[in-house]
Amino acid sequence: MIRIATAIFVGIIAAGAMSAPARADDEREVSKRWFRAGERAYGAGQYSVAAEAFERSYAALALPAIAFSAAQAYRLQYFVDKDTAKLERAIQLYRAYVKAVKKGGRRDDAVASLAELEPILARMGGGTGASAAPPPAPTRTRLMVFGNIDGASAKVDGATAGTLPVTREVKPGPHKIKVSAGGYFPTERTVTAVKGELVAVEINLSARPATLAIDASDGAVIEVDGRKVGQTPLGRPVEVSPGTRLVTVTLSGHEPFSKTVKVERGETIKLDPALPSTTQRRVSYAVLGTSAALLVGAGVTGFFALRADADASDINDRRATGTISVADLAEYNRRRGDRDNYLAWTYGLAGAGAAVGITGALLYFMDHPEPESQPISAAPAGDIALAPIVGPGLTGVAAAARF
Repeated sequence: MIRIATAIFVGIIAAGAMSAPARADDEREVSKRWFRAGERAYGAGQYSVAAEAFERSYAALALPAIAFSAAQAYRLQYFVDKDTAKLERAIQLYRAYVKAVKKGGRRDDAVASLAELEPILARMGGGTGASAAPPPAPTRTRLMVFGNIDGASAKVDGATAGTLPVTREVKPGPHKIKVSAGGYFPTERTVTAVKGELVAVEINLSARPATLAIDASDGAVIEVDGRKVGQTPLGRPVEVSPGTRLVTVTLSGHEPFSKTVKVERGETIKLDPALPSTTQRRVSYAVLGTSAALLVGAGVTGFFALRADADASDINDRRATGTISVADLAEYNRRRGDRDNYLAWTYGLAGAGAAVGITGALLYFMDHPEPESQPISAAPAGDIALAPIVGPGLTGVAAAARF
């Protein structure tokens, strides 16, 4: 089955701008909006509505790609209702496309469709399709609601109308439309239906963000996909885009936490990461404890040194009065020796304590483990392809997708 051309319309407009005269911005916008409406209707199998929307787009901006899309819709609707007018219009639009596109594009598909449809028209005794006008549009008053989320629920004036894209017959005048879908913020809009016309209403929904509720020790740094998003305590959950995300939680002196999570639109995932102390942090505590013990020892020996020095000073004071005995002199020399020994121990213990303390402090303050990097699964390849558009005064991106 031949596929419809479904380049995102900015790409179609950009391509046409390189080969056609500049057109008013309002015409472009009208054409783009009707083309998007036709895309959505075509994808939902609503070929008659799609053909009508493509005709509106083609009337605003006659680009070959729009003609081909309209031809595809007419072709498929003909096989549904056998309406000869749709067959003739499909042939005319295919021929317009073949005439405009000399090579490449969807020319081969258009030629193949002509080879299929022209014999059918000939057998029916119909015309050549060369001058077929668009089949007359229905004169009913209708609203066509479409948007970026096919399958979203639509309500018109509070009554369920169906899922997007949806076309409903209404009375002329204002109508309140509400569109909602799981994981998206609902949107309401009031539009005016015109008597005997099809009014296309595009309502695009904004996705609800996914959230991460992380409960970790105060001061922990939270990163998502390598980007810092906050530090605990968090005032509220972290909002992230739906998809697969790498969450890391780091805290100085603790083993880092790293986990890949998959979050959906509007979903909240709770994480309670365990952050055990690192080996280095535990060693630093032991080293600092040893330093404290050495410094306490230095204080004790310093105290004894002071006492020994005080005792020696008392004996020396008595010697100045001439009342010192030989035993007192011996005691004086012994206490002075004790003082010097205690001082030596004090200096040694204090120096060792300071050195060990510096080592412990370095171990403590330089303990910043990094989480191991984890590859994030690539998003599954879809049916959408992107291609740059570059030209004189033109830069953009075109996207193409399959139905």
